Amino acid sequence: MATMHPLKKLGIADSSVSPAPESWQELLRRVSQWYTDADQERYLLERSLNISSREMQELSGSLRSERDRLSAILSSLGDGLCALDPEGRLLFINPKGEQLLGWREEELVGRVLLAMVAVMVIALGFRGFLGRIAIFLDKIQGALPAGVCNHHRLQGHH
Repeated sequence: MATMHPLKKLGIADSSVSPAPESWQELLRRVSQWYTDADQERYLLERSLNISSREMQELSGSLRSERDRLSAILSSLGDGLCALDPEGRLLFINPKGEQLLGWREEELVGRVLLAMVAVMVIALGFRGFLGRIAIFLDKIQGALPAGVCNHHRLQGHH
């Protein structure tokens, strides 16, 4: 269905005929209404964005507080604790875990924890370090791929 040009609807599309003043008034009324409607839509959109922004800032603040609270809890644990992603890369380690392994979190985050431990054990040949690792592996057994801790025990390092 073809739509008619707005000026044709008002009878002022033909440039050879002078439109009646009522036609011009109707055109001005429609343009004015269009601006009023556009201003109302802009106002509603701006108001929605302001409300959404305020809500997002509140949620961000809540998440930040919750993160800080959980971080304080995890950092104050008396046992070494770490979180690994499904590939075994370290996401987080608390201060006791750092102390247990002898590395700072910054040195470990994003790296495959077991590979780093294995390299250090082989390079140092240090039994005390190996003993600390065995205790640590027992504590994180649930976060490791199946068989990793069992393999460690089979080697007689428990």
